[in-house]
Amino acid sequence: MGASVADGSFFGEICRAERMVDVVFAETQYRQGSTVPMHAHESPLLCLVVQGAFEENSGARRRLLSRGAVLFHPAGEPHAHRFDEPRTRCFSVQLGPA
Repeated sequence: MGASVADGSFFGEICRAERMVDVVFAETQYRQGSTVPMHAHESPLLCLVVQGAFEENSGARRRLLSRGAVLFHPAGEPHAHRFDEPRTRCFSVQLGPA
């Protein structure tokens, strides 16, 4: 499956992150050519693509997510990313256990 990512941890460069009780809000950015290996999050994750685009691999499913796309991953769902745009920014919300 890959690594398990703890709440409050992100791949890429963290521009800003705030925790409110057990919900984490974060803005991250990724450089062209970067990849995120197969991983899963401890808690459910919502992600809004603010700028750029990336390809996501969730097992047998591959999709291109561009600016304005919103994705949801339940806790424990494995996925990986590849960034081909010069700069991609995302706003994520990790929904903690409570």
